[in-house]
Amino acid sequence: MARTGSHPAVRLKQDHRTLRNSGQLNLVITSNADNVLWQSKTGGNPGAKAVMQSDGNLAVISSSDARLWSTNLVKSSADGPGIVTPELTAHGYALLQDRGNLVLYNAKGQSVWSSGTHTRHDYNNDGRSDIANWYSFHDDHDGLHTFLTNSDGAFKDPFVSYESPVNMWNINTMKTVTGDFNGDGHGDMAVWYTYSDNSAKLFTALGKPDGGFNTPVASWKSAPNSWHLPFVTLESGDFNGDGRDDIAVWYAYSAGHDTLFTFTANIKGGFNAPFASHTQQAGRWDVKESKFATGDFDGDGRDDLAALYGYPDGSLKMHTFRTNPTGGFTSNVMSWTSTNWGSFDRSIVHAGDFNGDGIDDIAVWYDRADGKDALHTLTSLSNRDGTFSAPTQGWISAEGVNWYNPHIQIVPGDYNGDGRDDIGAMYGYDNGTVRMFTWISTANGTFTPPTAGWSTPSGWTFSNVTLLRPYN
Repeated sequence: MARTGSHPAVRLKQDHRTLRNSGQLNLVITSNADNVLWQSKTGGNPGAKAVMQSDGNLAVISSSDARLWSTNLVKSSADGPGIVTPELTAHGYALLQDRGNLVLYNAKGQSVWSSGTHTRHDYNNDGRSDIANWYSFHDDHDGLHTFLTNSDGAFKDPFVSYESPVNMWNINTMKTVTGDFNGDGHGDMAVWYTYSDNSAKLFTALGKPDGGFNTPVASWKSAPNSWHLPFVTLESGDFNGDGRDDIAVWYAYSAGHDTLFTFTANIKGGFNAPFASHTQQAGRWDVKESKFATGDFDGDGRDDLAALYGYPDGSLKMHTFRTNPTGGFTSNVMSWTSTNWGSFDRSIVHAGDFNGDGIDDIAVWYDRADGKDALHTLTSLSNRDGTFSAPTQGWISAEGVNWYNPHIQIVPGDYNGDGRDDIGAMYGYDNGTVRMFTWISTANGTFTPPTAGWSTPSGWTFSNVTLLRPYN
């Protein structure tokens, strides 16, 4: 990581992100391909400088001491207009993380603002997201494939890296997520594995420079009969804002209550012992009626948990469980509600920054009753409180081109490196063909028609594929 200073020519460079002064102090974050991912839009002001202000904000100040741009945070609404941030303190600092985020921290080292410019599951650290999958071979060994991307967002031919001995893993007793667990800018894989005595282990397969994976290594183990796999919903994200993705588990107890646990990641990509935070009392939440996604929905540099919940009367509601500086979760806040959306069962929830404003949004893939499919975007609100707008349709399938939900696996990511997340997917056809597709996002959060990438007519069994996602 590198720290900003109060100098008019600040320039910070990491593996695939650069924060630079583009002339007369316009702060710009660019990718390896020189794509502009974020900027302060303060060019044309000779003598301007970037400073950490006494109130804890990062700002660009003109030669006459006028504020040209700021992170615009206030500790409370009584302090004037701005984004209310109770953790704001004086004497903060800003860091450009190895994974690509410019993050503002308070004096306690707690994240309070982020540029939202990190790239999800970028396995070869080239500034574009990739897709990886766990494959269960017919001879009972397992392997990890990586699909790197071209500059247009299309997927290249896969290559295999890690392969296990026969009968080492059982996909039916494991759950997977992807994230950058050691904070080096390369995406990794984490595995929750449950044994016959109902003990569990967390493994990490660290990413290699070429986009492949190392052998999974265990870091945490539970006592027998303490964690039961059917009650575990596994999620990943940087929940404490330290630049490393962590693990969260939504645990649905047989007694009827639910608790969120956080396993923070260490510098080696392993996981610390869990701690509990938010609990839903018995009868208040049914995990079977929940569809989760993780992302930084309030722009504070810490990932949160969003859930689409389906109620018995047919209504749906979006909930957000924001995180605190320790990586724990707060009580849910509710936003969009609908009584006429349609079927909860036909809705698949995903997260990403689809409009490029630095705050993650929700996209819902909807399997319509007329045979068509559509993508709807619920944009995170600009006041950064973690809530969402009503959905707007961003794509609908062409007439006669139907997508069968059991045959598609979807993973959002920035596949063309333009700073906006797209939709990537693998589709398995009835004739045995498997093909990769990309829906590129536009500046208003809509999506272009899908473009095909790698395809094979045989040799892959779609039901043996598990694409790695940050959430389940």
